[in-house]
Amino acid sequence: MLGYPSYTIQIKQLQEKNLHSFDFQYIAYITDETLDFTEEIAGRRATPAALPATLDFVIRSNSSCSTTPANSTVGAECRSEHSFCEDYKGGGNALLGYSCVCSEGYRGNPYVAGGCHDLIWE
Repeated sequence: MLGYPSYTIQIKQLQEKNLHSFDFQYIAYITDETLDFTEEIAGRRATPAALPATLDFVIRSNSSCSTTPANSTVGAECRSEHSFCEDYKGGGNALLGYSCVCSEGYRGNPYVAGGCHDLIWE
């Protein structure tokens, strides 16, 4: 949600061609930045190997991190040793749920054991 109530998605057909009803095939690219299809994709025949993207989500719950059963700063879903639970509040400061984040100096996946790695060793 990242502080926005909604997102706009644009879908554009990059190449006009006559399609029969059984010949529909579309690919969607979800990226963090603007992607210039003309320069970056249209000139190539192959699909790009990777595009920058971030998936961010919130664990919807009526309870905050401080009321999770395991540890008030960890949260049951935060499985990595170097992670903690963070409340997510929406527009009117209403509690919408919480998410797990890696501790300062660490990066990775806080939802799996050993998922947050020390930045020094990367």
